[in-house]
Amino acid sequence: MSIKPIILISLYMLQNFLLVTEAISKQTYIEVDTIVAIVEKDSISKSQLINAVNKKKDYFVNKKIKIPKENILIDNTLEELINQSLIMQFSEQIGIQASSEHLQNVIGNIAEKNQSTVEELRIQMESEGSNFIEFKEQIRFEITINKLKQRQITSKLKVSDYEIDSYIALQEKMTSDSYNIHHILVETSEELSKVTELLTTSPFKDVAKKYSSGPLSETGGDFGWRKLEELPDSFVEIIKSLKVGQVSKEFETNNGFHIIKLSDKRGIEYKAVLINQSKVRHILIKQNEITSEDSIKKKLNHIKNQILQGLAFTEAAKKFSEDGSASNGGELGWISSGDTVPEFEKKVQELKLNEVSDPIKTNLGWHILEVLDRRIKDFTIESKRASVENKILEQKTESAFTDWLLGLRERSHIEIRLNNR
Repeated sequence: MSIKPIILISLYMLQNFLLVTEAISKQTYIEVDTIVAIVEKDSISKSQLINAVNKKKDYFVNKKIKIPKENILIDNTLEELINQSLIMQFSEQIGIQASSEHLQNVIGNIAEKNQSTVEELRIQMESEGSNFIEFKEQIRFEITINKLKQRQITSKLKVSDYEIDSYIALQEKMTSDSYNIHHILVETSEELSKVTELLTTSPFKDVAKKYSSGPLSETGGDFGWRKLEELPDSFVEIIKSLKVGQVSKEFETNNGFHIIKLSDKRGIEYKAVLINQSKVRHILIKQNEITSEDSIKKKLNHIKNQILQGLAFTEAAKKFSEDGSASNGGELGWISSGDTVPEFEKKVQELKLNEVSDPIKTNLGWHILEVLDRRIKDFTIESKRASVENKILEQKTESAFTDWLLGLRERSHIEIRLNNR
């Protein structure tokens, strides 16, 4: 056989080999990237689904949670991907998005909580096998869905005072407070005087062991942990009035004279919220293109001098101030820390009571101001109610969002091509 036919046969075999290899390659590519769902203008590939399923499996393993059956896990994961796609597409249509700046701030906060920089967080995640880009996209989705919920659901919801009161009452009923008290009982006023004197220098338990005639004297009068309904009626109001570590005044019943110490308390605790407030009034002159800063400062200094010479601040405010508070003599009422711009708050904190300030500049214009009084306001109850209101809003939002999402799915084109369905 001549060389030419051999070359031709070789080229033919090579060509067929390349065609087969290309076909196998294409088949592999199709297998990996088969579309498993069409969601409006978006599609979900098999590789996306497999990746999401594997992440779930890793999560279950790490949390020591039993992994669901494969078909159930796949179906649930696909449903989540469909919902996520619908949410992102709808959000884009109505102009909701997570800006790059917002995204970077959130990731920066996460890194800070982990006592690291964003770069250190990225390196740590990648060393543990996590994909930092996917992490950023998940954060972007969470920001977007929160904005969507706020605009479409939460902003349209209301929480009544009745709902707040009912929630608090139910919460208190389900997790009522428990009290750990110690108790001293003496029968005569002479013994009471001695015990009262000893309590100023000796531990409550020691005095109870030695002098109390109560049934628990051997343990230092320790009642252990009790709910109010488990304690004598005569104790209840006394205990409710005590702070932890505080000893009551003596009180008398048919048994004799009692003294109670509230050693500890547990249950629902709301952190005390105490806010510094200042009672302020001011005079504001707004700046414009015609009036210079120097002329405004001169005018305000002139007004200040008139006040120092006897013109009432309220009259000066009514006459000169360009703020809405002018008709009220410049009164701004009680201002809490954080309510005003930094320049204004700084000056409020620096001033002595009834001292008129020099002119200061803020984004509103130029001011002179006076602090009339200061106080510390207890906002614990308001904070407690605000916390409960937010919890109720969250519950209502999640419930309403589930219905909203079902409605969105019904209005959308969704085509599932998953083989196991």
